[in-house]
Amino acid sequence: MENHFFDVFKEAEFDFYKIDKGMFAPAEVVINDLRTGELFKAGYVNVDLLKKSFGL
Repeated sequence: MENHFFDVFKEAEFDFYKIDKGMFAPAEVVINDLRTGELFKAGYVNVDLLKKSFGL
């Protein structure tokens, strides 16, 4: 299995702060207000990027 993060890290010259911050952002966040039962949702799952991250 390929080590995709290693490839990204190597491309960033092994400097963690040079890596695109979007790579670490959650794809989707869901918050449930326990008092009201209301759900708040932001973002989406990028299926193509998810597949690529698993080498599919």
